Amino acid sequence: MLLHEKYDIFFDKENNVYQIRTKGDVVIIEFTDTIKEDIFKDILKLYEKEKYYTFTYIKDFLSSKYDSVKILDVIQELEECYILTPENFGTDQSPEVKPNQPFSMPYHKPKALTDISEVALGYIGEKELGQKIKEKSTEYGYKKIEIYNIEKEFQLSEVQKIFNQSKFVIVDASAWNPVLLEEINKIALELKRPWLLIEGLVDFIFYSIGPIFWGKETGCYECYKSRLRSNDEFAYYTQAYESYLRENNKTAKVDAVPKLVKDYVASIVIVDISKFIGEWYIPETWRANLIIDVRKFTTMKHSFLKAPVCYTCNPALDYNPYPWLESVTLREE
Repeated sequence: MLLHEKYDIFFDKENNVYQIRTKGDVVIIEFTDTIKEDIFKDILKLYEKEKYYTFTYIKDFLSSKYDSVKILDVIQELEECYILTPENFGTDQSPEVKPNQPFSMPYHKPKALTDISEVALGYIGEKELGQKIKEKSTEYGYKKIEIYNIEKEFQLSEVQKIFNQSKFVIVDASAWNPVLLEEINKIALELKRPWLLIEGLVDFIFYSIGPIFWGKETGCYECYKSRLRSNDEFAYYTQAYESYLRENNKTAKVDAVPKLVKDYVASIVIVDISKFIGEWYIPETWRANLIIDVRKFTTMKHSFLKAPVCYTCNPALDYNPYPWLESVTLREE
């Protein structure tokens, strides 16, 4: 069934919003970004012709006209409000997992726009997780990954080198060094180099992966840190610890994490960044972080909202300031 056969879709001039609805089911979409609105309208035009499109096709179709960040944002929003569903949208081929190996890598990868074997990866962080990620990346088809261990100390020149030579960088913050992360954020913004944050254990049970940062449009690490602090009931203690690390030029002691957990994390990381690098689907860590319960291996997903004020990347708000309205608001970047 075509999208227009399933829903009435129209621009509501009186309220300056788009309505996608049936009699009893309604989604309201409001735009303050004209480019995102144009992307939305182009996607609707596609669905006037066919009932099913892959992410790869839509991304490739739109990429010549629009910025990739905004394309990902619009598609993600349309998925989250159930306009794009498995009935009308997906990958060319779903990854398959080898029988009886729940944590193994998918060995049939969907069709991608970018050949990942030609992509150089960089990793900055704790050594053991780095080796796990290197193993998984090799299994998945990557041929080059540079590992830089920063558990004891780091050289800023080596960090700069990793970012210069890599198309995508993975940063493991379980070896937490606030000075290093501040410098990484600056380098990534300057180069507009995409990178994935692995926060590591956020308490005894939960392990955090994400989000992906990519230039100013997604918000930066400083935005993310500000959000964390605003929800940290022990913020004063955390701030004091950060000051201690800064004053003594130290890296925090790394939490003990079982090898099985690191193996699982490495698998998730490589599969998810491959969606982004290969351009075959929206990563789970796009504007979000995955929280893994290390006891049960269950996952939760938390959206990342940019901080209202960030003096590093100066973001525009991309969330709905009127939460009592049931609408999807795509904000200007």
